[in-house]
Amino acid sequence: MVVDVSFPYRKVEREALHKRGSSTAEQIQQRVPRARVVKGWNHVHAQHLTAPEVDGIAASVLLAGDDPAAKQTVFALARDMGSTPSISGP
Repeated sequence: MVVDVSFPYRKVEREALHKRGSSTAEQIQQRVPRARVVKGWNHVHAQHLTAPEVDGIAASVLLAGDDPAAKQTVFALARDMGSTPSISGP
C-alpha cells in the first residue's frame, strides 16, 4: 500500500495535472500498478503530522482512493495518530 502525501508545490505542476484530468495519486498508481494507493495528509502542515491538534481540535485528514479496504486501513492509521479522518472520495 502507498499513501500519497504529495502536493505539487508549483502552480504550473498543479495546472498540468488538472488539464490531464489527473492527480499525483493517479500518477503513482500508473507507476506502481499493483499498489493500493490512498491519498491523504497532503493538506496537513508538517508541524501537525506528529502533533495533529490545532487550537485543541484534532486536525482533519482527508482520504481518497479507489480501494475501500485500503482507505479503511489508512483511516484507522490517521485515527490512531490522533487525527480526525474523513473519506472524501475516490
